[in-house]
Amino acid sequence: MTNLIKIEKGVTFLREGDQGSSAYYLISGKMIAVKNINGKSVKLSEISSGSIFGEICLIDNQTRTTSIETLETCTIQQIDSKNIENIIKKDPVVGLAIIKTLTVRFRSIMELLESENLE
Repeated sequence: MTNLIKIEKGVTFLREGDQGSSAYYLISGKMIAVKNINGKSVKLSEISSGSIFGEICLIDNQTRTTSIETLETCTIQQIDSKNIENIIKKDPVVGLAIIKTLTVRFRSIMELLESENLE
């Protein structure tokens, strides 16, 4: 893991649609994941200390699927896609944490889609 980053409250840290190749570990603070669905900004989840976010781009190096905004001043650690394989080899718990995060987020999104009346 590399690069400690401090972000002030009220900042959009990642923007949906931007190119990405890193994930992040939230050391302290609170954030929110927001997605534009049919022109409406929808809160997907709150991200608290100890969480990983941006993990989809870590795996596929494609565009960001959500925007991430800070609810408090946050300190995060960047996880670079170039180093993820070595990180997982040294500590498989990191790989498992990423898989769990992806699974939880997928289920949350599916529940949201089922509860919304999306056309």
